[in-house]
Amino acid sequence: MIAKIISSAFLLVLAAIAFVISYRQYKKRGYIFTNTWAWASKKQRAVMDEKTKETEYLLARNVFFILGVASLSFSFFAFTGTVVPLIAGLASFVFVAVYAVVWAVRHGSFK
Repeated sequence: MIAKIISSAFLLVLAAIAFVISYRQYKKRGYIFTNTWAWASKKQRAVMDEKTKETEYLLARNVFFILGVASLSFSFFAFTGTVVPLIAGLASFVFVAVYAVVWAVRHGSFK
C-alpha cells in the first residue's frame, strides 16, 4: 500500500510540473521546450520572428498538457489499480506522439 501511495504521489508531482510548464507556455513565459528552440544558437533565437516563437510555444504547451493528463491518469492507475486510467494514459502518449509528428510535418521540420 505504501508503494502505491508513493508512486501515485510521484506521478501527481510530475503531472503538476507538466501542468505548470504548460500554463507558462500558454502565457508565453519562460524557456521554450522544443528542439527548434533548444538547438538554435543565441543569434538565431534573437532573429526568430514572433510567429515562430508563437508556434513553438503552442507546440510545447499542448505537449506538456497532454503529458500532464497522461501522468495524472497513470497516478490514478497506480493508486486504484483499475485498467481505465491506464488505457487513458497510454492513449495520451500515443496521441502526443502522433501530434508531435504531424506538427513537425506540417511546419516543415521534415523536408
